[in-house]
Amino acid sequence: MKKFNVLLNTILGTVIIYFIKKLEGLYFFVGVFVLLLILNIVSNRIFSSINLSEEDIEKSEMLKQRNLNQKFSLKLGKLGENLNKFLHDVRIIIGNIYSLSERLNENTNVISQNIYNNSLAFEEILTSIDDLSKTINSQTEEMKKLEHTSDKLFEYANVSKTNSERAINEVKNMNQVIKENKEVFTMVIKLLKRSKDVGNDIASEVVNLTHEVKDIYNIIDEVEGISNKTNLLALNAAIEAARAGEAGRGFAVVAEEIRNLAVQSSNSVGKISDIINLVTEKIIDISNKIQKEMSLVNEDMSVADESIVSLGNIYNTSEQVIKDVEKIYDNSIEQLKLAEEVNKIVKDFTLIVDTTNQVSYRINEESMEHSSAIQSIASSVSELENMSQETFGYVRKYLDSFNITDQMNRRIDESFKVLRDIAKDTSILEKSYGQEARKKLKDIVNSKPYFEIICALNKEGYSAVSNIDEDDFVYNFKHRKYFKEGMKGKEFKSKPYISTDTGNYCVAIAVPIKGENSNVVGVVMADVILS
Repeated sequence: MKKFNVLLNTILGTVIIYFIKKLEGLYFFVGVFVLLLILNIVSNRIFSSINLSEEDIEKSEMLKQRNLNQKFSLKLGKLGENLNKFLHDVRIIIGNIYSLSERLNENTNVISQNIYNNSLAFEEILTSIDDLSKTINSQTEEMKKLEHTSDKLFEYANVSKTNSERAINEVKNMNQVIKENKEVFTMVIKLLKRSKDVGNDIASEVVNLTHEVKDIYNIIDEVEGISNKTNLLALNAAIEAARAGEAGRGFAVVAEEIRNLAVQSSNSVGKISDIINLVTEKIIDISNKIQKEMSLVNEDMSVADESIVSLGNIYNTSEQVIKDVEKIYDNSIEQLKLAEEVNKIVKDFTLIVDTTNQVSYRINEESMEHSSAIQSIASSVSELENMSQETFGYVRKYLDSFNITDQMNRRIDESFKVLRDIAKDTSILEKSYGQEARKKLKDIVNSKPYFEIICALNKEGYSAVSNIDEDDFVYNFKHRKYFKEGMKGKEFKSKPYISTDTGNYCVAIAVPIKGENSNVVGVVMADVILS
């Protein structure tokens, strides 16, 4: 009866697992434990009066050893068949749980590692954000300085525009003055030329006057000669009057008066001669001064002509200066526009930097919250990882309790031989050989039904061909251990597992496919059914 209770517990456990198979993780095992306890009590009461044959008990022992191909006596009848069916379902469920827990364990490990890496990266990001925030603060200060400089630049550009505009007006005024001075100088030169001509005329007249003075000298000489003759004649008349005595006394008086007049005339001629000499000297002096003045006028004319040329050059230069200043003015306008644009850009950029600084501050705060959330997620994932490892461990213990018989080992060895023969033909990895290779693999599986699947993988891990009708070069298995070991040139055999498709106990085996120079170019693997 004790053995029967074991059998019944197995049956009831299978039924319970069947009904709660949608539960997951530890909740699954808690539910199984509770319901097994309840159903064990119920089963003890229901079957307390049932007597089982020794044959049925032995078959139940076989079930305990996971051999489901047992036929029970009529007393158990349909219950035995259902038991086989449920145990098969349980095996599939356990296989799925094992597969899921394995993948969950792998994924939680990956997630845990990713979270750890993300945590480290996030810490670096936080540090970078903090550094960025400090840099932005520094840039904000620099931008404020730049904004102040830009304002000054705009102000100076505006002043430059005003000054260049004023310079244009000043230069134009100066040019106008130069033009007027040039006209005045031209008039002065004309007057100087006219004065020169007048001076030359005066000099000629003075020269002519000296010649006329010489004529006066001749006249004075004649008058003086007449005066001397008159004086001599008066003297002779006085002598004759003295000879005449009393008769000549009246004539003597006249002769005396004539002599006196002659003396006075001679004196007057002397005085006139002296005056004429003085006038002549003055005329000669004036003539010399006029000649000197004319020389100075000629020199002034030369200077004036040079001044006119210089003024013309200054005027032309000032015209060029006006053009240059106008260019400066135009450039200052462009500079003012550019300064205004730069000022606007700097203000906009300052606003952007300030906004970025605020955003960076908010990001920093949110990042701290996000960091806490990541730590919480990491804790949850770690707990999930522990749960998945526990689940995986429980199922793995169940699978490890499966004993591989000598017959199963011979089957595995024979399967390796088949795979080695397949691996000799590298063309199995070629797309063009796909249909023919698939037919060959199907024939092998049909002739050796202990093969559940045979598949050839290329060096990238893609399924090149298999005995299953599916698309080739679509599914990738490079993450599988049998592929990794095969690509190292090693043969591989897994621990027993339950197929999620058929519920059979299987092992996965793999053999490397080697090409020229013994280089590994792919892997051929198979799932071998043990029971």
